[in-house]
Amino acid sequence: MTQEGYSKKDVLKKYARNNLAGRRAMRDSRVNLLRGYPKSWHENSFAAILFTPESEVRLKGVTQRIEAVGKDLGIVLQLAGKDFPFHSTLLTGAPPEDLSTRDGIYSRLYADAAANACAKELEGMNIEYRYLLVSEDSITLNADSIPSQIKSFRDALSTAMRAEGTKPISMDNILHVTLARITHLPDGGEHQALQALAQALVGLRHELSKGTPVTVTVNEVTYGQVIPPQR
Repeated sequence: MTQEGYSKKDVLKKYARNNLAGRRAMRDSRVNLLRGYPKSWHENSFAAILFTPESEVRLKGVTQRIEAVGKDLGIVLQLAGKDFPFHSTLLTGAPPEDLSTRDGIYSRLYADAAANACAKELEGMNIEYRYLLVSEDSITLNADSIPSQIKSFRDALSTAMRAEGTKPISMDNILHVTLARITHLPDGGEHQALQALAQALVGLRHELSKGTPVTVTVNEVTYGQVIPPQR
């Protein structure tokens, strides 16, 4: 019996809320500039999809367009495929209270038989990412149809986390690739630059959602840091 996945209606509702919040943040200049990696990115458990090289070429076509817009506006961006690997986060989990036990717990989590069996089911799968969204701290490309196998993996790893005394951080109704994060805005023109960036992204968003979504193929599931090392 195939496990029921996420409702597309619920996925789209979540994306709509996130997009509205992100556009408001841009409008009000409430973006969070990336000033080094948060502590949680180094401490949390992490699992993510990595894509085939051909898929990364397709994603890079989108990031290059975002980068070009940023350069024209004096906005400095940290970019996927350049500053960190392309990936789609499957699940993260808070570390145990006793950090001295973390490495052992994470080793067992990443070797969990049920989760790894679900991870194998993802290899070679095609996923379509079509919604370009902005938030207070990133620009992401999101999938509206999330395969049920994604939920199966998340459920399996969440069960393993709870058994080990760690807490999974919910990612229900979302699957995205972070394409860019803002690291610097032009001095004296922050508001205008953000408004122009938001407007330029609306055009790209419509292009992707209505005509040319990015279809990628899963190469493997990786475990480790929130920002995995470059290959």
